[in-house]
Amino acid sequence: FLLFLCLTMLGFAFAFYSLFRQDRETFPDFTSFWHAFASMFAYLLAMFDYNVLYASANPGAAMALFVVYEFVMNIMLLNIMIALMTASFNKVTQDEGLRHLASKAALIDELEATLPRCR
Repeated sequence: FLLFLCLTMLGFAFAFYSLFRQDRETFPDFTSFWHAFASMFAYLLAMFDYNVLYASANPGAAMALFVVYEFVMNIMLLNIMIALMTASFNKVTQDEGLRHLASKAALIDELEATLPRCR
Protein backbone atom coordinates (compact mmCIF):
# COMPACT_ATOMS: atom_id res chain seq x y z
CA PHE A 1 0.00 0.00 0.00
CA LEU A 2 2.77 2.41 0.88
CA LEU A 3 4.47 1.97 -2.49
CA PHE A 4 1.21 2.60 -4.32
CA LEU A 5 0.60 5.68 -2.14
CA CYS A 6 4.05 7.07 -2.96
CA LEU A 7 3.63 6.38 -6.68
CA THR A 8 0.29 8.17 -6.68
CA MET A 9 1.80 11.12 -4.85
CA LEU A 10 4.65 11.22 -7.38
CA GLY A 11 2.15 11.25 -10.24
CA PHE A 12 0.17 14.12 -8.75
CA ALA A 13 3.39 15.98 -7.89
CA PHE A 14 4.43 15.75 -11.53
CA ALA A 15 0.97 16.95 -12.63
CA PHE A 16 1.08 19.97 -10.28
CA TYR A 17 4.67 20.70 -11.29
CA SER A 18 3.64 20.69 -14.95
CA LEU A 19 0.63 22.88 -14.22
CA PHE A 20 2.57 25.54 -12.28
CA ARG A 21 5.95 25.44 -14.04
CA GLN A 22 5.36 28.66 -16.03
CA ASP A 23 5.00 30.82 -12.90
CA ARG A 24 7.92 29.71 -10.75
CA GLU A 25 8.28 33.11 -9.10
CA THR A 26 4.60 33.21 -8.13
CA PHE A 27 4.46 29.59 -6.92
CA PRO A 28 7.63 28.74 -4.98
CA ASP A 29 6.08 25.48 -3.76
CA PHE A 30 6.33 24.09 -7.29
CA THR A 31 9.72 25.36 -8.50
CA SER A 32 11.14 21.84 -8.78
CA PHE A 33 9.74 18.35 -8.87
CA TRP A 34 10.90 17.66 -5.30
CA HIS A 35 9.31 20.88 -4.05
CA ALA A 36 6.10 19.77 -5.73
CA PHE A 37 6.37 16.37 -4.04
CA ALA A 38 6.90 18.04 -0.65
CA SER A 39 3.88 20.24 -1.35
CA MET A 40 1.81 17.15 -2.18
CA PHE A 41 2.81 15.68 1.17
CA ALA A 42 1.80 18.92 2.90
CA TYR A 43 -1.50 18.91 0.99
CA LEU A 44 -2.05 15.37 2.21
CA LEU A 45 -1.78 16.67 5.78
CA ALA A 46 -4.30 19.45 5.01
CA MET A 47 -1.67 22.19 4.99
CA PHE A 48 -2.70 23.95 1.79
CA ASP A 49 -3.66 27.40 0.65
CA TYR A 50 -6.55 27.83 -1.77
CA ASN A 51 -5.17 31.19 -2.89
CA VAL A 52 -2.31 29.39 -4.64
CA LEU A 53 -4.80 27.43 -6.71
CA TYR A 54 -6.92 30.47 -7.59
CA ALA A 55 -3.88 32.57 -8.52
CA SER A 56 -2.66 30.14 -11.16
CA ALA A 57 -2.90 30.75 -14.88
CA ASN A 58 -5.58 28.05 -15.11
CA PRO A 59 -7.48 28.04 -11.80
CA GLY A 60 -10.14 25.62 -13.02
CA ALA A 61 -7.60 22.93 -13.87
CA ALA A 62 -5.68 23.59 -10.66
CA MET A 63 -8.80 23.27 -8.51
CA ALA A 64 -10.00 20.17 -10.38
CA LEU A 65 -6.59 18.52 -9.99
CA PHE A 66 -6.55 19.42 -6.31
CA VAL A 67 -10.03 18.00 -5.70
CA VAL A 68 -9.14 14.76 -7.52
CA TYR A 69 -5.89 14.54 -5.53
CA GLU A 70 -7.64 15.02 -2.19
CA PHE A 71 -10.36 12.52 -3.06
CA VAL A 72 -7.98 9.82 -4.30
CA MET A 73 -5.52 10.22 -1.44
CA ASN A 74 -8.23 10.19 1.23
CA ILE A 75 -9.71 7.01 -0.24
CA MET A 76 -6.23 5.43 -0.32
CA LEU A 77 -5.49 6.41 3.28
CA LEU A 78 -8.85 5.06 4.38
CA ASN A 79 -8.08 1.82 2.54
CA ILE A 80 -4.72 1.56 4.32
CA MET A 81 -6.38 2.15 7.68
CA ILE A 82 -8.98 -0.56 6.99
CA ALA A 83 -6.25 -2.99 5.93
CA LEU A 84 -4.28 -2.32 9.12
CA MET A 85 -7.37 -2.78 11.27
CA THR A 86 -8.22 -6.02 9.48
CA ALA A 87 -4.70 -7.35 9.97
CA SER A 88 -4.81 -6.45 13.66
CA PHE A 89 -8.21 -8.08 14.09
CA ASN A 90 -7.02 -11.25 12.34
CA LYS A 91 -3.95 -11.37 14.56
CA VAL A 92 -6.07 -11.01 17.71
CA THR A 93 -8.66 -13.60 16.68
CA GLN A 94 -6.08 -16.06 15.35
CA ASP A 95 -5.25 -17.43 18.81
CA GLU A 96 -8.74 -17.05 20.23
CA GLY A 97 -9.42 -20.81 20.34
CA LEU A 98 -6.18 -21.51 22.19
CA ARG A 99 -6.86 -18.74 24.68
CA HIS A 100 -10.36 -20.08 25.28
CA LEU A 101 -9.00 -23.56 26.03
CA ALA A 102 -6.30 -22.12 28.30
CA SER A 103 -8.82 -20.08 30.28
CA LYS A 104 -11.11 -23.11 30.51
CA ALA A 105 -8.22 -25.23 31.83
CA ALA A 106 -7.32 -22.51 34.35
CA LEU A 107 -10.92 -22.37 35.55
CA ILE A 108 -11.08 -26.18 35.95
CA ASP A 109 -7.77 -26.12 37.82
CA GLU A 110 -9.02 -23.39 40.14
CA LEU A 111 -12.28 -25.25 40.79
CA GLU A 112 -10.43 -28.47 41.56
CA ALA A 113 -8.14 -26.64 43.95
CA THR A 114 -10.99 -25.01 45.89
CA LEU A 115 -13.52 -27.84 46.05
CA PRO A 116 -13.15 -30.50 48.74
CA ARG A 117 -11.90 -33.87 47.63
CA CYS A 118 -14.38 -36.74 47.63
CA ARG A 119 -13.11 -40.18 48.67
